[in-house]
Amino acid sequence: MLCKQDKKPYKIMAAYDTETTNICDFSQIAAFPVLHQLGIFTGDSCEDITPENVRNSVHINLFRHAKDVFVAFDDLIELGKHVEAVPVCMVHNLSFDMYSLAPYLKIKNVKVLAKSATRPISFTILDEEEQPVLVFWDTLGFFSKSLAVLGDEVGFEKLEGAWDYDLVRTPETPLTDEEIAYAKHDIYILFTAIGDYLRKNPLILENKIGLNGVTKTGAVREKRKRLFDRVRNSEQKYNVGRFWNFQNRKELPKTDDELFTMHACTRGGFTFCASRAAGVPFDFTNKNKIVAGFDAASQHPAQMVSHFYPEGFEPASVEQLKMDANIVRLVTPEYVMTHWDKPFYVAFNAQFKFKNLRLKKDSVFERDGIAPLAFARVKPFNLEMNEENQQSHEFLEMISELGYRDYAIEPVHNFGKLIAAKEACLWLTELAFWEVCQCYDFDNFEPIAGYDTMKFSRPSDLSILSVMYFFNAKNTFKEYKEKFDSRESLGNCEQLEAIAPRTLVERMASFEASDAEVKAAYQIYKSDLNALFGIECTNEAREDMILTESGIETVGLSGICNLPENPKTWYQYGQRIVGWSRIAQNIVLQLAEPHCDLVINGDTDSVKIVTDENRLLHFEKKLGRFANSITKAKNFVCFRVMKNYPEYYSELSGVGAYECEFVTKKFAASWNKAYCTQSFDKKAGKEIFSFTIAGLATDATGFNFDNSFNALANALYEQGKTFEEVCNILLGYNLTIDASITKFNGRKIPEWGDSYKNKVVDYLGNAADVDEPAALALFPMAKTIGGFDNTENEINYEIASHNNAGLNAKQTLLVFEEGKEPEIIIFE
Repeated sequence: MLCKQDKKPYKIMAAYDTETTNICDFSQIAAFPVLHQLGIFTGDSCEDITPENVRNSVHINLFRHAKDVFVAFDDLIELGKHVEAVPVCMVHNLSFDMYSLAPYLKIKNVKVLAKSATRPISFTILDEEEQPVLVFWDTLGFFSKSLAVLGDEVGFEKLEGAWDYDLVRTPETPLTDEEIAYAKHDIYILFTAIGDYLRKNPLILENKIGLNGVTKTGAVREKRKRLFDRVRNSEQKYNVGRFWNFQNRKELPKTDDELFTMHACTRGGFTFCASRAAGVPFDFTNKNKIVAGFDAASQHPAQMVSHFYPEGFEPASVEQLKMDANIVRLVTPEYVMTHWDKPFYVAFNAQFKFKNLRLKKDSVFERDGIAPLAFARVKPFNLEMNEENQQSHEFLEMISELGYRDYAIEPVHNFGKLIAAKEACLWLTELAFWEVCQCYDFDNFEPIAGYDTMKFSRPSDLSILSVMYFFNAKNTFKEYKEKFDSRESLGNCEQLEAIAPRTLVERMASFEASDAEVKAAYQIYKSDLNALFGIECTNEAREDMILTESGIETVGLSGICNLPENPKTWYQYGQRIVGWSRIAQNIVLQLAEPHCDLVINGDTDSVKIVTDENRLLHFEKKLGRFANSITKAKNFVCFRVMKNYPEYYSELSGVGAYECEFVTKKFAASWNKAYCTQSFDKKAGKEIFSFTIAGLATDATGFNFDNSFNALANALYEQGKTFEEVCNILLGYNLTIDASITKFNGRKIPEWGDSYKNKVVDYLGNAADVDEPAALALFPMAKTIGGFDNTENEINYEIASHNNAGLNAKQTLLVFEEGKEPEIIIFE
């Protein structure tokens, strides 16, 4: 077996793709591959691949049968041995193509990295000595963009219309020159995209792709490691990476109970739709009122650098927890703002029981119907709720079954929130406990069990330095992008050159770069900053995932037995970042209350209110004071970094500040994160809708549902429907949106390793006996939202229809095909 230092480097050497045929009729829904494309890179470094040389750098083999491409994979393994590297084969959407690979993977020794049973990140084939010899790596999860979008960004546009997926083919069906060119083109795009990525991300070494940099979060972890891991000043014995590792190890939960308690107390973002505003189309065209939307600048990063975080948790008695909670309960919003770095002098993860919980009287929460506690937390888990990250969800399901979960007796709820309960048993941090005290009244409370501490420390220097670098990089690139977009001279590019590749800077300065290319580069800087929160919130205590005869499955135990010797995160730090973002939102809601008629809805870093221009100015002054509190706290928390590493220090100007993003006269929201505006677009010369429908946008596949919904709304408006009428339908209930609008595909997933064996007649009339791996079958699928098959939607509609009697709840089908008038079919 190779020693650690003798391990072979990873090298991107191939890309794999398939074209499949769907058999979708009354008797069956099935699919199988009819073409396998395997591109082999013949150059030295993928960083050298450009749109101009990709065809000369990549040799593409086309196979009509799976058994032939499987032989080619073995040849690729041999090639890797010859060049003394581990071949990495890119697959754009491994979730789809893994079924075509299944018969090959079943006969190999395979290590899998996956988010869920249907969301693999990579398959690594091991030899007899358990050493890697071939990696299949999912690039869709890495780029989060379709090949069409990637092609547009790198200047190698995807061919369109050459392959008609409605035609039935077999592996014997002749392919036209256009179809072959189309199939090859996708491989060329993928190689061009990875070349472009490596040039724009010089901190990512090519030999880390497929090893450490297999996900976006992993890539950012690798970037910050190379940037700061070895940073130290002359007075320090150890570098920041060493201190970071020490902190992570020191704060690992010591028992399963502590670990499970911490996870039970961890809460997601504060997304809401006020029950008083739900379903109401606000049209202030002839009134002096407005709807104003506010967004926080980098909410999570702001919390990462502006607080002291608790450490050294120990088991606490019920009496101690009662005292802790009463201390937290006495802290006022004013004190929180003026002592933003550490307003609570005690921290805890504990279980509490509340009697007669209800929204706080005379508060903005009671007035508008806003609650912070998710009703889903007191319901049984449904594993189908979170297919995208099944492994994490199964961990929560497991601890829930052990009793580490919220519950409520006689709960009152709407719009996904717990409004009241005769009794509620909640797992809370000190931050969440303070939230409950701000938003709810209760007759009494009692702690049950938990952990506490009075020890706090600054975040790790590595974490602060990372936020400073990536925040500064994002804002710097944004400034130059704005100049580029308006075609202004970029002037002195010294700041841009410090964070961006020289070739990109030159192309931007000369305006040779395309808008798509610059936009894509900016998205990299934004996602890098956002990934820092993901790094701090990794759960390494989950079960392992392996590849079995039945596919990807979880094995082993969840708990401290799974915690690594060298963890990649300080768990209590990651846990509380989002908790502080929720408190920021809570503070902003209380600041808004005197200066608005109504809070409509909001997300963890945004809020929309009904106000007027005069009161808007007063509210913005309050927000300015809050921003100053964050800045003061940030300067204090980051003082050590400023002192020890002045060359890396950044002021993080404006981080966490809530800024007015838009003012509009027309706005409507129906449920959490489902809303729209309508405003005059100067370029279009008419009123334009802008919808946000959570859970339905599909940017990762290159299609944006919101844009399609906007087109439908605009078409209905042009037919003569008013803003209110459009909102009453599109933000109504029992609404089925046809596949012509959603562009969604249903999926029939085959059994792992299954084959499709049948006689098939292709579109040319030729019959062939097919014996190929079964593939994931796709078929058009409509989407129903607000359906009354879910009793929660009935509860929501009862409230929303009281707000707005015109809100639609009849069974309605929307159809909008290209080139045709939209259809609204209402079933009486």
